[in-house]
Amino acid sequence: MASKSEDRSGRPSITPKVERSVQEAIKRSPQAFTRRHSPDLGISHTTGWKTLRRHLNKDPYPIQTVHKLEPEDYAARQAMCYGLLEAVDNENLMENVLFSDETTFHRSGHANRHNCRMRADKQPNVLCESQKDTPKVNVWITIAKLCESFTFAERTITGEIYLDMLQQYLEPQLVSNGIIDSIVYQQNGAPPHFAIDFVQLC
Repeated sequence: MASKSEDRSGRPSITPKVERSVQEAIKRSPQAFTRRHSPDLGISHTTGWKTLRRHLNKDPYPIQTVHKLEPEDYAARQAMCYGLLEAVDNENLMENVLFSDETTFHRSGHANRHNCRMRADKQPNVLCESQKDTPKVNVWITIAKLCESFTFAERTITGEIYLDMLQQYLEPQLVSNGIIDSIVYQQNGAPPHFAIDFVQLC
């Protein structure tokens, strides 16, 4: 009885013609998945995937989302750029920029998968157990010696809570240090930073 491997003709399933067909299909519709293209090209989903990754070196990249700019935003951004160009001549510019960030510390030792990477020759298949609703604390900190860090009592940081922290905790320190008018506050794109009340304050 002949085995399955003996029944094969030995002809590779990914021919130059298949490569060209897949390449042309991706050019026409780069966002379409191989399951959509494969039936039209008369090939299997697996063959389409292998052609993209191994023969055409096409990797799947996620689409980046950005904030939509309204007409009035352009003038504000242009003014900010001009202001930064003028500020570059100031030798103390970086000393006046207050970079900040928040992070969450879980008692269970939960790690943020976006910040954890494993370097290896092949997939190490490292697993990290995660528990829901474990005790945690949210900490706000600046990359400077201008003020102390702040630990939130709340489990979830909303725009209202974040704004209250800035007004009741950060602002008094900046006033006390005499730098409230010269400081440039830099923050990331976390959702609380774009709450209506906070944006209106800025």
